[in-house]
Amino acid sequence: MPISKFVHSLSRYILVPLALYISLPIIFKCSGKYAQKLIYLTQMHNVSNLKNPKQNGVIGRAENLYIRDKNGNRIGIYYIQAHSDSTTNKNNTSYITGTKIFKSDRPFVIYFHGSKGTRACGERINLYNILSQELDYNVLALDYSGFGDSEGEADIKNIINSSTALIDFVETTLKCNFIAWGHSLGGGILLETLADISSKYKYLLGIILESTFTSLNDSLYHHPYTLLYNWNTKIMETFIIRTLNKHGVVFNNKSNISKINVPILILHSVDDNKIPIQLGQQLYEEAIKKGKTVDMIMYEGNEKLGHSGIYRANSFKNDINNYINNCFFHHGKALNMKELLYNQNENINMY
Repeated sequence: MPISKFVHSLSRYILVPLALYISLPIIFKCSGKYAQKLIYLTQMHNVSNLKNPKQNGVIGRAENLYIRDKNGNRIGIYYIQAHSDSTTNKNNTSYITGTKIFKSDRPFVIYFHGSKGTRACGERINLYNILSQELDYNVLALDYSGFGDSEGEADIKNIINSSTALIDFVETTLKCNFIAWGHSLGGGILLETLADISSKYKYLLGIILESTFTSLNDSLYHHPYTLLYNWNTKIMETFIIRTLNKHGVVFNNKSNISKINVPILILHSVDDNKIPIQLGQQLYEEAIKKGKTVDMIMYEGNEKLGHSGIYRANSFKNDINNYINNCFFHHGKALNMKELLYNQNENINMY
């Protein structure tokens, strides 16, 4: 082989990857914005038309709507009616368009998705369809700032503001009983949002944490972008973890779960290859230690549910129904809601 060809091959297959390997942690450390992008992965989605839930696979009566967070950012949301509402209340027009009566005898599930993608991603849509059409719950699913068509940068403050805006909307406008559900990173976002203030929400009945972790710091050792570095604790701590923590990206679920005062359900699959079940177990043990009302369901690996497929578990529907019924019992409430009448809110629209 000629020397020039050898040098070219050496450069292409060894030196360039080596340079990238060395430079990425340095770039990470120098740019908090870039570091957060690698955590949230907002650039990774392939849904172009978020305004049409049905086109994206939502079954049943569904609407795309927007609310505003406290900074004025427009936040995109899917609202999927419970099956019984969409069939028995066909003539009941949407509350979104003006002064309307919105009637529901079913509770709401507010869904906080994880990193990457939007509220319209396939696995998430499959979950909404089961919750709304088979289990008969209303579903609200948001995209945080910087995700999908929601306005603003995807940084920790904006993401928490987005989440708070949706919970406040349910509390102050809908005034309906609800369960908050966080998947993966969404579990961290949910707990971060509710820490210290969960007691102020009188309609919050419980929290479901699906495939989530003890802290972001722990989960980073299993993140796909850090697998080449996790053998060296010093690199991880110095260049990656400290950078994120410096910008407020901590998601210390072990600490935040101790501040939650409603029943908690933790769901995790044994074959989760993104967030190991050990992290879910440790979070459960921490909640037990803090005296929380908590249960954990571990799904067997032979069901092949992975990180995002727990909705396919054989016992899933019974597990969720039993938990939500227990939440109503825990709070001494009947699984029933009143007819609500309220005025048009200028911060809510469908377009």
